[in-house]
Amino acid sequence: MGAAAERSGDMHAALLFYKKACHLVPDIDFKLNKEQPPQSSDSEDSGDEDGPSGYERGSRELVEQFQTLSIQGPHWCTPARSTKSVHISSLPLDVVRCIVQWVVSAQLDMRSLEIVSMTCRALYCLAREPHLWRMACRRVWRDVSSASSYGDSWRRMFILKPHLQFNGVYISKNSYVRQGERSLDTFYRPYHTVVYYRFLRFLPDGSVMYQNTPENPMVSVSRLCHKHSRDESVLLGEYTHTGSKVVVEVVSQATGGSPQRQRGRGKGKRQGSSYDRKFHLELSLSSSSSRQRCNQLSWREYSCQSLHKPTGHAQTSHFNLDYTYTPFYFSRVKSYSTNSTGMLT
Repeated sequence: MGAAAERSGDMHAALLFYKKACHLVPDIDFKLNKEQPPQSSDSEDSGDEDGPSGYERGSRELVEQFQTLSIQGPHWCTPARSTKSVHISSLPLDVVRCIVQWVVSAQLDMRSLEIVSMTCRALYCLAREPHLWRMACRRVWRDVSSASSYGDSWRRMFILKPHLQFNGVYISKNSYVRQGERSLDTFYRPYHTVVYYRFLRFLPDGSVMYQNTPENPMVSVSRLCHKHSRDESVLLGEYTHTGSKVVVEVVSQATGGSPQRQRGRGKGKRQGSSYDRKFHLELSLSSSSSRQRCNQLSWREYSCQSLHKPTGHAQTSHFNLDYTYTPFYFSRVKSYSTNSTGMLT
């Protein structure tokens, strides 16, 4: 009775029948398993070490079944139950495709796309369309032409091929010891531990935001939310990514000497800066674990070029990469993917 009710879809009645059966025969599960005929030795579910287990075979069949799903017919989606409000299935399929592209957005938020694909079978198929992942791959690797190295799967290529992440920041925590001033009795001299952070946020259009600040990351990440930040400590530059090598160049303007003021019209305004500084960073992209991919940036080279604009004299300084230059580690920031500034094209 319980099995018949379960097959007909009445789960409530099935549970009541199963509960009565357990009261009548407490060990009914053991007796049912004992009465089942033994499996043959040549069965696929045998304990052969060379053959796949039932769980692995079932998982593989499930993956193959999902890969064969497609949207068929004029109605790309049907509601599971009647509703008074307008269902998403009333929208044309082309409009829904545009909505999916807005979910990915110009920031390549592929994580939100994976979350949307869990909604229903139709959105799962739309989120797996090859042209969507092909556009994302060509935004990351502009010279890519095919995904033959990854079984002609653009999605597999985007997941497995090393690339920078865009839905957060790479943070490097640094510290050093600074000697304080002596006390009045010249007996005690304190030492202070100074902690500061470096932030790198990469954008899919090839630009990068850099900040060096002693403030807590919870406060600083909000300043890197928009590309054109008004904070003077946020530097804007460009980056190139080739294999595991990441080259970053950011420009900073600093005033040489004491600031001077203009005369006449515009009195009280500061003159333009006399120095332009270009910071050159070469980093190596790697993964700290199998579950956290492309989340670490290690230092390879760091230099600064100072250009004195009145004289045109340029000087380059190379920094010694000692233990104070700790690697960058990626941290996802939810606010970066809250709003979509444009659709994936």
